[in-house]
Amino acid sequence: MENLESQILKSLEGQTEEQILASLSLLDRKQEAIYDKLWVKCKEDLHFWVFNYARAVNLHMEAVVEDGKSAPDESVDLFPDFPHVRMVLDALKDPTNILIDKSRDMMCTWSLCAIFCHDLIFQEAAPLLMASRRFDDVDDGGEDSTTDSLLGRVRFIYENLPEWQKSRAPLRIKTGLMRNKKTEAYIAGIKAVRHTGRGGKYRRAVADEFGHWPYGEANLESMKYACQRGLILLSTPPREGRNHCFGRLATETNKLMAHLSLHWSLHPLRGEEWYEHAIDGMTPEQVARELEISYSGAVEGRILGSFDEEVHLVEGLEYNPNLPLYTTHDHGVNEETCVFFQIDKDDTWYIIDEYQGGKNSDSGAITVWDNCEALVDMLNADPYNLVRTANNGIAGLSGSYGDPAGKVENIILQTRKSDDHKTTSYHAVYNQHNIKIKSKYSKWLDGIQILNDRFKRRKLYISRNKCPSVWEAFIHYRRARNPKDDPKQPYLDSAVRDWTNHWMDAVRYFAIGRTTLATARGRRQTRYRQEWRPSGRTGCMYPTMVRVGK
Repeated sequence: MENLESQILKSLEGQTEEQILASLSLLDRKQEAIYDKLWVKCKEDLHFWVFNYARAVNLHMEAVVEDGKSAPDESVDLFPDFPHVRMVLDALKDPTNILIDKSRDMMCTWSLCAIFCHDLIFQEAAPLLMASRRFDDVDDGGEDSTTDSLLGRVRFIYENLPEWQKSRAPLRIKTGLMRNKKTEAYIAGIKAVRHTGRGGKYRRAVADEFGHWPYGEANLESMKYACQRGLILLSTPPREGRNHCFGRLATETNKLMAHLSLHWSLHPLRGEEWYEHAIDGMTPEQVARELEISYSGAVEGRILGSFDEEVHLVEGLEYNPNLPLYTTHDHGVNEETCVFFQIDKDDTWYIIDEYQGGKNSDSGAITVWDNCEALVDMLNADPYNLVRTANNGIAGLSGSYGDPAGKVENIILQTRKSDDHKTTSYHAVYNQHNIKIKSKYSKWLDGIQILNDRFKRRKLYISRNKCPSVWEAFIHYRRARNPKDDPKQPYLDSAVRDWTNHWMDAVRYFAIGRTTLATARGRRQTRYRQEWRPSGRTGCMYPTMVRVGK
């Protein structure tokens, strides 16, 4: 069958030059009319434009040859009509605030770049913002940019459009800026700083890899005001887990921001064989972050790595009046924390409740006496109903543990007495309320070893309902990074100084106070008694420590 071009040339045979020009002009007008209709269709239907005109670089990572080895090859193809690509287009057809967490290589960033390119071409005077951690991730060359950057991908999609579309939307491309010369729509690319986007107003704004941005809360605040409807937060789970505001937003159940999660299993070409190849050589934290979208598993440098939410969190764990009740404290004026423990006959520990001091709305701060009285009130009420003593203390606790530094007299009594030269200690204040705190000095790692060992032996459980802060602290308590960036020793033997320390220090004081490293590993603590035994030629009696039961 002859093609259209051959038919047109045959129809022009025998015609004069004027007739040929007239026929070609008619064809051009018909072609332009077709293009006009297609232009309207592309403008109104994002899916039609993406799947018929937008092209992307495809590395075909799912390709597997017969010997089982990966054999990726690169090609330039139209966007594949996959369900997860449609999910992104459906969610962002109209500007909306949305958080997208994803596995790697799901074409999510390419899809966002296609949406921004569509707005740049078809939306009148649309202001658009693209931001990432490094400027090279936003734009790595202006007119010579590559598909490694956001604006480079937008430029690649534009350059591969048909000429009739590019002629209707001519672009001016500079480093960090793409502008439509006809409609004045533009995309600005910027690096993330402390207050990214402050001062601008945008139709859409994307924060690429937002979970790894510094100053997350400050940037979230500034970008929400810069783009009040159309903000896109895109990232894999952050290394800080739910400690980063991206993780907090992703796991909150009462947020108004939409949430789209793109797990690798949504990809129609990926299965178990691909997954096994993808995770080869990766650490569990990397797998959790790059593939599984797990916010607890993604935390790097976890100190209590043996804590498992599926195992150690118990639904409906409540106070049992038949078991002894203990409290353990990390002292502070506005950061006083207290964790409630119970122990059964098998020496299994249960964390059943928590308390944290706060700020008083009138004075702006509360005193250590206020914290003690709040704890007494808590223990005197349901479900504990412990007896209140005559001196406004509490009776019935089996024991209390706390920071050894609480013995130091460093609290000035000026808030209670006129003589501001007198001081007292945290332990003394609690003792006034009949809460007698025991404490002993120990190495930081000793307490950590005891807790990890108990988790491994399933001897420590936490109430899911009553202890949300302790639960989160167990997950996000992590080691400080080595400032020397030593690959052999990336972390220090110390914790990051953040909110988790208050809860974990309190739990650690209880672990150190209740056990030793020997008993933590299931062995009974060795006991000795003193005996007088003869020694030497003279047979003189000397005191000797003898192991009991040997």
